[in-house]
Amino acid sequence: MIFTISKILFFLPLIASSKNLTTTTGNSTTARVLNVRIINGSDAYIKDFPYIAQIIRLSNKSNFCGGSLISDKTVLTAAHCLREDIGKNFPIGDIKLYFGTDKNAVDYPNTPYDVEKVTFFDTHIEKDIALIQLKKAVPKEVATPIQIYNGNINESMDFMIAGFGAVSLTTHKPSDYLMKAKVDLSSSNYCKRNNINWVNNNNEVICTEANKDISVCFGDSGGPLIAKINGKHVLIGVIEGNKSTLNPPGPSCGKNTVTYYMRAKYFV
Repeated sequence: MIFTISKILFFLPLIASSKNLTTTTGNSTTARVLNVRIINGSDAYIKDFPYIAQIIRLSNKSNFCGGSLISDKTVLTAAHCLREDIGKNFPIGDIKLYFGTDKNAVDYPNTPYDVEKVTFFDTHIEKDIALIQLKKAVPKEVATPIQIYNGNINESMDFMIAGFGAVSLTTHKPSDYLMKAKVDLSSSNYCKRNNINWVNNNNEVICTEANKDISVCFGDSGGPLIAKINGKHVLIGVIEGNKSTLNPPGPSCGKNTVTYYMRAKYFV
C-alpha cells in the first residue's frame, strides 16, 4: 500500500463558541449543543445523508470508519477498515455497523448490525475497497441506500465528503456529530507523485487536493465521496487516505495534502 492509514478524519478542527443544533435519530428530533467547529466544514444531518454507516471494532473502538449503504444489506467501505493486511482480516464478529443517527456510535451507540460476510477486491495489487454483507436488512425508516454513479466525472462537478472524523489531530476520538464539506478534484503532479496507482480521475483512484484546510484524517476512512446530480446524492468513491505534498512531509491532514478515493463503479 502506498501509505498506511488505519482511520481517517476530514476537516481540521477549531474550537469555537457553542452552537445550538438539532439532532435527528431515525424519525425523532432533539436539541444538541456543539462546541467544536470544523475549519471550512459545516454541520450535517442524517436526513440529508441517510446512507451513512458507522463501522466500529468492539475490541478497539479507535478503529473507527465510515461507509455507505448501497442496498438494504450491503455497505461499501475501505478495505483497511476491516483488516490489518491482506490475509489478516479482523474477525467479523468483532465488527458492528450503525445507521440512522447523526451522533457518533462510539459514544452514542444505537442498534448494532452484524456482519455476515466481507468481500475484498485485491488482484496483483492491493485495492483499498471492500463490501460488507449484513446479517439482516436495514429498514427504510432507519437508512436508505445511495446509488453508485457510473458516468464520467470532471472538475466542474460539485463533490462532498461526510462523516464523523476526529475533531483534534492529537486524538482519534470521533466527532460527536456528523459533519460535511465540499472538496475539489485535482489532477496536479502531487496526485501521481504520492500514489503510483493514480492515473486520472476517471480510473480506479480519484484525487482531491486540500487548498483550504479541508481534508480527511482520523476517523473517516471508508466514508463517501459524493456528487450531486439532478438534485440527488450519488456515490462516487470511498475515502482511502491522504498524503502531505510538502518536502519534507508536513502534517497529513489539512492544507498541503492530497486525498485519495477508490472509485466505486469499478468494483460494484
